Amino acid sequence: MATLLRDPKITNFDILAIQEPWVNTFADTTHHPAKDHFHLCYPQSKDEGPAKVCMFINKRLDHSKWKFESYNQCICTVNLALGQGNDTGEIKLHNIYNPDQKAENRQSVLPHLRRVLLSAQQREQIVVGDFNLHHEMWGGPDGPRTEAEAEDLVELMEDFDLTSTLAPGTITYEEGNRQATIDLCLATLGLADRIIRSEVDRSLDHDSDHLPIVTSLDISVKELSREPSRNWKTVDEKRLKSAIVNHLPPRRRPRTRGALDRYVGELVTALQNAIDEAVPQRIWSPKSKRGWDEECTRVLTETKRLRRIYSLYHTDETWEAYRAARNNKGRVIKKALRRAHREKVEKASKSPEALWKLAKWARNRNTQAPEVTPTIQNPDTLQMVSDPAEKAKIFREAFFPAPREAELGDIEGSTYPDRITMPPITEQEVEQAIQKASPFKAPGPDGILNKALQLAATWIKPHLTVIYNQCLNLGYCPQHFRESTTVVLKKQGKDNYTIPASYRPIGLLNTIGKIMDAIIADRLSYVAEIHSLLPSTHMGGRKLRSTEHAIHHIIDRIYEAWNRGRGQVASLLLLDVSGAFDNVSHKRLLHNLRKRRIDEKTVRWIASLLQDRYTRISIDGFKTERHKVSTGTVQGSPLSPILYIFYNADLVEKCDLEEETTATGFIDDVAILTWGGSTTETCNKLQRALQRAEQWTKTHASVFSPSKFQLIHFTRARTRIDTQHPLHTTCCWITQGC
Repeated sequence: MATLLRDPKITNFDILAIQEPWVNTFADTTHHPAKDHFHLCYPQSKDEGPAKVCMFINKRLDHSKWKFESYNQCICTVNLALGQGNDTGEIKLHNIYNPDQKAENRQSVLPHLRRVLLSAQQREQIVVGDFNLHHEMWGGPDGPRTEAEAEDLVELMEDFDLTSTLAPGTITYEEGNRQATIDLCLATLGLADRIIRSEVDRSLDHDSDHLPIVTSLDISVKELSREPSRNWKTVDEKRLKSAIVNHLPPRRRPRTRGALDRYVGELVTALQNAIDEAVPQRIWSPKSKRGWDEECTRVLTETKRLRRIYSLYHTDETWEAYRAARNNKGRVIKKALRRAHREKVEKASKSPEALWKLAKWARNRNTQAPEVTPTIQNPDTLQMVSDPAEKAKIFREAFFPAPREAELGDIEGSTYPDRITMPPITEQEVEQAIQKASPFKAPGPDGILNKALQLAATWIKPHLTVIYNQCLNLGYCPQHFRESTTVVLKKQGKDNYTIPASYRPIGLLNTIGKIMDAIIADRLSYVAEIHSLLPSTHMGGRKLRSTEHAIHHIIDRIYEAWNRGRGQVASLLLLDVSGAFDNVSHKRLLHNLRKRRIDEKTVRWIASLLQDRYTRISIDGFKTERHKVSTGTVQGSPLSPILYIFYNADLVEKCDLEEETTATGFIDDVAILTWGGSTTETCNKLQRALQRAEQWTKTHASVFSPSKFQLIHFTRARTRIDTQHPLHTTCCWITQGC
């Protein structure tokens, strides 16, 4: 099976139906080296033992046109919707495994198969699999004697108008000198006339005792058009730089917003034209397996050659030659792949980045579910939705809800302290931001990678410097910077993937705009530290204020409390803001920036950045039309974390007003620590801090998620204190362990 899935010819097939797949003893899955080309559909049932059937569905098929179902470990089905040309309706492809007659605790699959066929009797159906039954109807007159259960299969075929697509007597099983016809392909009469080919194909045989059966039908299933991409590993850097110089627009200083948009558009077009000339399109082909070398190919070819000779002559000599070659092939391939894996691990140990990649591979290597979004439940109607456009609509409403209203009465008539003067953006800042960007990170709608900006930095940074400074002078963010693609990805470790809450949006921004975001983020971080604009206990997203600093700060305060005397208690309340970044009130954010002395040019540009944003939802290869986004900060922008720190700095300060209390922030999370002689005393202090925090939510359009709050008491005299003293929020009670 392993070498079969690495055979380049295998990608020509739309569906692979496998019986008795290799069993992974460490996870409920099977071997899947063809992840670039196939979705693995694998029955899941921890109680019934390992699956006896599975399907591989080619990724070129439109995932909205097929659906996988598993009934037990021995039967699974793919529902195929037809929808091209004159084809309409749906066909069902069933993959079954019927246990061998001599198997212990054997249960025939035929009764269950009958129920499955009956449930879809009005549709055309195909049944493929290992039936382990002998009958002259498919085995021919010279085959083994007919078994009683084979008559049950004949009766089932008659009841559902199924006919065998293979010629009677076709050998599908070979082991030593034994030959039989036990693997079948059965089709309903409506499909029988559409069979183009149905036969054993020995060229696809990879040393299994069951021979591969190839069946082709004259039907049409919608295919996905693969989105073109560039092979940046083969970029012609000289040609790219030359093309950039030839295509760049004249350098100028646009005086109006319209002129600025046009200038940005000309620069983007120049970069795209240069990329077209210098970066070839990626040619999709089966991905070679790391470690597979010429020796592996040689022993595989030799084994297949000897297998063909043995199938022709069936002598002891040909069998022994084939057996020895097959065993040697297994040893050579196993040794090569093991050596490659060890080299990969050794190489990863020398680089933190490579080590993280290896850890990610280890977590995801056994992911057997199809890499498509399953049916999604509409939160309003509770109906299950499978159409990509309808799914995208549900995700759009979940990711970009209508913004909450904040109490803004205190903003009217506000006066602000003197602002910090910011110098113009320099070419050096632009160069540093470009070179610091991850070169191959997924680009936004314009398709321009950071790698292109890095190669062209010498020639484009004067243009970008002018553009960025005019953005600040005009208080305007070009529309191109506010276009994005929102990719829908699964959150890891969720139990239910039919609800939108189990997914997260990933914003792919146009890189030229993202470079300016990074520059402004660096500037805000710099002035915040130099001028002490933020609480010193607000960690995360700031230099020299990491997770470790936050933990040490809290632990130090706990030990200080304990050292005040016997019986002292420290109580920690962890707050959680629901959808923090998505619920940022733009007016409140701009007010907070101004009152913390950020210059007016930067504030006006940020205001423009947050307005009239547009995105397209991308889900399983389907993209929606662009739609307006008006909620929160910019998803995927390097500017968003520091903006939120300015946004909730008031929360940290409000929670830090109580005596013997300290509040620690970590971007959108806040921890309140108090200490005293009893939990009653500490909880009363926490209660007052919590009341101020709840007032902050009203003025900042935010909502706490009390179900995620945590209350923890720290003491050396645990048996003499009340660890269950509760806190009260506007909607529930909180006790230790909640």
